[in-house]
Amino acid sequence: MRHVLHRVALTLVAALVVALGAAWPVAPSAAAASAARTVGSVHLQLCCAVDVTEAATGLAVLETDGNETQGMIERFDPATGHRLASVDLGGPPISNRTSGPGFFNVADLVVADGSLWVAMYFQDLVYRLDPVTLRIEAVVPTGRTPVGLAYGAGSLWTALSYDRAVDRIDPVHNTVVTHVPVGRQDTLSDGPRSAAWDGHQLLVPLPGSGRVAHVSAAGRTVGYDRVGTDAAACAAIEPVPGGYWLDDTDCGIDFYRWDDATHRLAEHIAPAGSWGAAYVQGALYVGDSHCGAVVCRRGFVEKRDPTTGALIATRRIGGQGAWVPAKAFGSLWVADTAGTLRRVPAF
Repeated sequence: MRHVLHRVALTLVAALVVALGAAWPVAPSAAAASAARTVGSVHLQLCCAVDVTEAATGLAVLETDGNETQGMIERFDPATGHRLASVDLGGPPISNRTSGPGFFNVADLVVADGSLWVAMYFQDLVYRLDPVTLRIEAVVPTGRTPVGLAYGAGSLWTALSYDRAVDRIDPVHNTVVTHVPVGRQDTLSDGPRSAAWDGHQLLVPLPGSGRVAHVSAAGRTVGYDRVGTDAAACAAIEPVPGGYWLDDTDCGIDFYRWDDATHRLAEHIAPAGSWGAAYVQGALYVGDSHCGAVVCRRGFVEKRDPTTGALIATRRIGGQGAWVPAKAFGSLWVADTAGTLRRVPAF
């Protein structure tokens, strides 16, 4: 989950699951070295994958049921698809500070300092989990409504939507060491919904003012790119060499590339529904779901030039959409609307 605007979209996904009733056919993996042993998909306990990452030697998936009532993390063996561990975050072990349990308790997932970290939106907390057992090892109080996580320069960063700020967390001591205001403090609309580390600084989209904040590694300085309110409004921000790609107000249909050299939006692409993008092995991958008002008729993954956005190749992966592309274990992992996470080797 990257931000609150996805609430309506996820409710639609849940309705699609009921309507469709079954997962797409599982296709064999194309991984040459272990084609006979490597699964092409895993089935999730809940309907909707929110985030995917490598955790130790397993595949960690942050999920929701699509009705804002439950969230959980599952860890799978990426070669066999066997479930190795799971933790239910819909009813967390400590009381909520702001609201009852629900999907938006769980907002983002990242690996940092050898652990899994999950942002708990309504609790104003970040959980630190053992990457193997998924046991909660520490709880870090943060500013209000942590919604996006990133790791860089030895620090864990969380975007705080309600505070219009970011917190820098010291993972050695599990404490917030720097609180950095980034958005306009006179409007809630300028609260960040995501964050990304580009190799030397933190990037934070600010929808209300149409900017992307650049926060230095120590959190002492903040600069801004003026990208326009459309380009900054959604959650996805994907750093690429020489700039980054932004999802815009339609949340998955239009993406814009910011060029660091010219200080402007240089390119635009329009896949048909993705919720995010992944930069993998020198290419930009986005989902292309071709969903109507009632059903997703087919799902594709598009490979694009990260600089120009030009379409390089397309791969069809099934009949129920292609959402939340993420990189793990040398492959893309793409979610559908029936609780299946599909492995797509980079092509």
